[in-house]
Amino acid sequence: MMESVVGPGRNPDSRAQYRSNAGGPDRTLALEDDLLVRTDEDGEVIMVKQNGEYRRMVTRQLQAVFAADRFVKAA
Repeated sequence: MMESVVGPGRNPDSRAQYRSNAGGPDRTLALEDDLLVRTDEDGEVIMVKQNGEYRRMVTRQLQAVFAADRFVKAA
């Protein structure tokens, strides 16, 4: 699970924008070049507890930054 964070919510090192939830209290930094974006069958970013309108907005924002080959449909 990756979370994109902007502003004061960034990691304490003030550099990492993405957080990896490995299921425990440990945090792992990920390089942006190593990230893939998981999407549903409609091509929208998979986000837990978010409505469709918000997911579409985030999908458009990520599509403006990442190449199409970075988006992977969930099985």
